[in-house]
Amino acid sequence: MASPQDIVLYKDKSSSIPADSPVRAHLPPSQSLTLSTRTILKEVLQQAAMDETKHVRLVSTRNFLDGIMPVDSGTLQRIYDAVMGHQDKLYADKRWQKFPQAEKHYQELDIYPAFIEAANVIAKAARGVAGERDDQVREAAWVDYHSRAPQHLEEGATKIRPDCALAMAFAGNVLNKRSAPFVAVVEAKRSYEQKDRELIVQLLTYLRLIMTEQKDRRFALGLFLSGTQVSVWLQDRSGLLGMDVPIDIHENPKDFIQVIAAFAILPAHRLGFDPTMKLAREPSSPIHTYRLTSQGPDCLSVEQYKASHYATQWVISTDCGTFITLRAVSLLRADMVTGSGCMVWAAIRYEDRAKDPDTRKVFVLKQWWRSEGQVDEGAIYEDLQSVSEASDDSGAQYIGKMEHHEVVKIEGEVDNTQSLIQRGLDSVQVDFQKDSEKPGLKRPRPTDAEMNEWLHVEVADQGDVKMISRFVAGNRAEEPRVRTRVRVVLGVFGCPLKFFSSLKELITSLSHCVRGHRFAYEHGVVHRDVSPANLLIVLNNHQFASPSDSQAVRGCLIDFDHAKRTQTVEERKVTYDADKIRRLTNLKVHHANIEDWEERVTDEVVHRAVHLVKRRYPTESSPSKITQLATQYIQAALEYHKLSNRAPPSGNVYTPKMLGWDGPLLVRSRVSTVRHRLEVHTDLRSSVLLFH
Repeated sequence: MASPQDIVLYKDKSSSIPADSPVRAHLPPSQSLTLSTRTILKEVLQQAAMDETKHVRLVSTRNFLDGIMPVDSGTLQRIYDAVMGHQDKLYADKRWQKFPQAEKHYQELDIYPAFIEAANVIAKAARGVAGERDDQVREAAWVDYHSRAPQHLEEGATKIRPDCALAMAFAGNVLNKRSAPFVAVVEAKRSYEQKDRELIVQLLTYLRLIMTEQKDRRFALGLFLSGTQVSVWLQDRSGLLGMDVPIDIHENPKDFIQVIAAFAILPAHRLGFDPTMKLAREPSSPIHTYRLTSQGPDCLSVEQYKASHYATQWVISTDCGTFITLRAVSLLRADMVTGSGCMVWAAIRYEDRAKDPDTRKVFVLKQWWRSEGQVDEGAIYEDLQSVSEASDDSGAQYIGKMEHHEVVKIEGEVDNTQSLIQRGLDSVQVDFQKDSEKPGLKRPRPTDAEMNEWLHVEVADQGDVKMISRFVAGNRAEEPRVRTRVRVVLGVFGCPLKFFSSLKELITSLSHCVRGHRFAYEHGVVHRDVSPANLLIVLNNHQFASPSDSQAVRGCLIDFDHAKRTQTVEERKVTYDADKIRRLTNLKVHHANIEDWEERVTDEVVHRAVHLVKRRYPTESSPSKITQLATQYIQAALEYHKLSNRAPPSGNVYTPKMLGWDGPLLVRSRVSTVRHRLEVHTDLRSSVLLFH
């Protein structure tokens, strides 16, 4: 658990403070972050959600039941028999008795009590037949929220009310609690059309609510309930997965029972929870949120969730040990449901939680869903660290040091949206009615003031609906990105560059980051995401430093998840054959273009210019053309030197070093694109060559 000193250190910088405000006031930048919450207008959230759900897949209903919500046939039969033999005769005459009849007029609110009663009876029967295990949701019940919306943990949050939900930690009137974390949500309508656009919009909203509010969720499940039909939908970081044909609850009661029974008896990770994350509750031992109860020592407590998602503490198990988070550093991408879902925490080792905050080591724990083909950030750090250990290049110290990286596994299986979550189910063709084609709107990018830790996307809109209607067989069909959950633990912790406390510290830290970037580039890695958030100010020791003491801090470049691999500088060097170039050099005819030619440049300058031009242009070029271009190149270099107000060289004779030509000649790199792992080879004869 974070000590009072940890909390104080985190509150000394506000994300609303301008970047040029030196406010650190002698506190270490590695621990001085302010984390707060506030409400954004709903319109802003809608804009942020415009392009979130890009991929919707539908699979056959039977495959969905067997793959996503499996219940052993023998167990299902015993549950079915128990429900059919229930004393209240919930199902008789080939229909669920308390559901309103289609031929009679009824209101939407008549659906909820019937569903709630049937679902809770089925769930109780399922637990009675299958028994209870420690890996299941411990205490949950189906609750009617149509009359009153559940309260939110964060004051001022957008109020969203599902019609029904499978809520955890239920005891009598769950609405007396500030929040009831959901296992699943239900959207119900009188309409019998499961493709109803309004139904889709509402359910997307509720699934997004689960994913953004419950940080230990890997995916979320929801039900469409329309008239006599029900279908199940799954939202994960790759997109939305649903049944192609809804289940008729009266004609297929066993399928309906299987859906509800699966929620009651499947392991929690099959319902979307992360078994590697527990809620910290010092001095008690940590606990999975799905094992919380409504009463007793494991009772759900609002205080355990702290004031906001950023303050909530988690205990996270990794292959290199267990960590307890102090505070979240970034949760912005986690609120954009379809995507990387990146979450970053400041953390310490769990066994160090009782140590002096001034001496214990603070780590950065980063978790995200890496798309297929995306660069392996952990491998990038690993490669650069291996190079730095064998190199005397001082630039290596300005790149974040990695302690550990891993692909997260659950029960020995890689946590992957395609295989573990969506169970490798194949799509089916669905004839959604297409919306009229309209020009797409580019989503406006939020300003820095908006892109803060309080941004939570909790709404769905017509942009989501359009993406759903687009999913049809044909040229416009798109496969969702396969994503795998990965983690990186960095042994360096600091504050973003914008929190500099003096101009000297800014320049020092920035120059360090430039050197780190150069080190990575020279060894075959192009960062591609240089921003203030990825340039850190890090203390060189645990002592509080004076803001004017630039030696006490160093800049550090982090976050290589958008990087590309390329050839190293050493691999791109062109051998300089001085004798061959000297034999090819013939500039006598062009000496008149430069005043006092022989006296102004050395022979090596001429040789290097010819070397460059010779490599840049095809070998078929005539010697006259090559020498002409080399002359122009030298002229341009001398003119640039003059225009930049640089002092002329001693004796007015220019050498390669004075012109910046003393480095090796480099061919254009063969870049390996991150997403598709393709190499684009550039012909040396047409490459742009540079002096490095």
